[in-house]
Amino acid sequence: MGQRTRDSIASTAMVACGRARSSGDAEKVGRSPAKVPPIETPVAVAFDAYPPDRRRRDGDNLIKAPLDCLVHAGLLLDDHLVRRVSLELHEADPPGRLDVAVSAWKAVKA
Repeated sequence: MGQRTRDSIASTAMVACGRARSSGDAEKVGRSPAKVPPIETPVAVAFDAYPPDRRRRDGDNLIKAPLDCLVHAGLLLDDHLVRRVSLELHEADPPGRLDVAVSAWKAVKA
């Protein structure tokens, strides 16, 4: 998946969930949804969370809503396609952000 596709996915998901950071994000979405069909194959999703402050947070609570946003935005056909999820919780970085990377899932044979 190329950088333009990842940017498009991130911008579309932010707008779909009411979290666009700027009008530029909304403008990107205006061009991209018709060009990016929903992903219909298994994927791996990686989250990099930068909380807005130093309060303690449960990492597992940071995952469900963004996955639902990817489906609601029409980027994933359904969240059952997510085969691997990873989360890295970074130091506080006001105003906070959540970076999401979606990639093709590759099964590992034992």
